[in-house]
Amino acid sequence: MNSSLKPLPLIAEVLPGYTVLGIVAVSYFTAHQDQWQKLISSQSLLAVVAGLGAASFVAAWIVGTALDSVRDLLEELLDLKWEVGWDFLFKASEADIRKLDESWLAYYFLNGNYVVGLLVIFALMFIGLVHLPPLWTAIIAVVFVVSGVNAGFLRSHIRKLILDYNRSHSGFEGPPHEGVYTRLGRSRVHPDGVGVFAIRPIPKDTLPFETDDSVPVWIEEKSMQSLPPPIKKLYEDFGVLKEGKWCVPTSFNKLTPAWYLNCSTDNPNMACNDELEFYSMRDIKEGEELTVDYRTYSEYTMGCEK
Repeated sequence: MNSSLKPLPLIAEVLPGYTVLGIVAVSYFTAHQDQWQKLISSQSLLAVVAGLGAASFVAAWIVGTALDSVRDLLEELLDLKWEVGWDFLFKASEADIRKLDESWLAYYFLNGNYVVGLLVIFALMFIGLVHLPPLWTAIIAVVFVVSGVNAGFLRSHIRKLILDYNRSHSGFEGPPHEGVYTRLGRSRVHPDGVGVFAIRPIPKDTLPFETDDSVPVWIEEKSMQSLPPPIKKLYEDFGVLKEGKWCVPTSFNKLTPAWYLNCSTDNPNMACNDELEFYSMRDIKEGEELTVDYRTYSEYTMGCEK
């Protein structure tokens, strides 16, 4: 992951960990004041404090990491309803991730871990393992509400930032119909088949499928020999064969209009460049079927009669 976030004792883990341990310690020493008096009256108090300080840091880190893991699980549940798009942390540049980290992300993790930690405290109070004075309980409840509201606020902003980033890097902006020139219909070239038709005028040299940012895959032709005939026909009907490899979508469930172009050897209005992008060879009128000569870019030309 190209991220500025690293597996170090992050403040978003250590502070909630310290908070939970501190509350538990207050509850324990309130119920065992004799042990507190014994501790502070010890002749080796400085050594005890130093030892407890080091041990508490490690313990807070461990507890905080556990809280962080629980928050990650809760994220999965929240994403079922309000998906954020956390794959941003794996695909964006380090600079973009650092911007998000420095502005919102670390604070969101901190508030989220506080919410989880205080929920743990409330659970311990409910089962009787932690006992706190009413004032402490009220303060913890206020911190819980404030942290929860702030976490929700930060999550909504993180979601918007990530969605805006994904949209700005998707190759186009605007409503879903923007950049769409075609739709499927009953072919006139092959009356029993499906064809691609212009729903608006397409000027010469236009890439009508430019906003289709799906990346195809290349499959070795020899690996298909044992496939059932209906499966092999998917490759033959929709794929591009070059140098012993089929260029096909990552899944045939992801077929877009570009994969349905029919062949014409007499008067095609589309052509294909070296990147297998289709472009208009001339102005195309609304309602006209888009056709291309398979022979110009594919070694498999069935359905492209001379």
